[in-house]
Amino acid sequence: MAVDHDMIVKVLVAQRGKLLAYILSLVQDLHVAEELYQTVLMRALKDSGSVDGPDHLMNWARVVARNIAVDHLRSTGRRAVLLDPDVLNLLESTWRTKDDDADVERTEALRDCLDALSPQARQLIELRYAQDMSMSDVAARIDRPLNSVYVSMSRIYRRLSECIEGKLQPRRANG
Repeated sequence: MAVDHDMIVKVLVAQRGKLLAYILSLVQDLHVAEELYQTVLMRALKDSGSVDGPDHLMNWARVVARNIAVDHLRSTGRRAVLLDPDVLNLLESTWRTKDDDADVERTEALRDCLDALSPQARQLIELRYAQDMSMSDVAARIDRPLNSVYVSMSRIYRRLSECIEGKLQPRRANG
């Protein structure tokens, strides 16, 4: 069964959390991962004739995502942080079967909670994760003692965790 454009959009948007997490695990940059996700979506719409059903679409999308992520890393001169291909293949069956509604909700809650952080806390998260800096590099960049950065990050993690759980709790009670 060939997949039409509506089905492609429906499946790839529903599976956005999984696909975005997969791309993010490869490129280690949320903004780049978002752009590459959009590229996968556009390529799927363009190449819809080569996709045969929703399951095949997701398998195809992961392969395309992996390829464009590696191409991006190569073109920017960054080193790929890739899992061994055998590990990726073992995870494939889990990715195929796991329902990602909870993942999407958790990702949306995380995004909301990150937006609610103070500018200083967002800066620490940005330096640590988006710029892939070590904790000692973060401390040096903001000219604070390393222990102080560890304490601040611990507080940020706790705040994010509480915020995410607070956002998910009402959904669980209603679901």
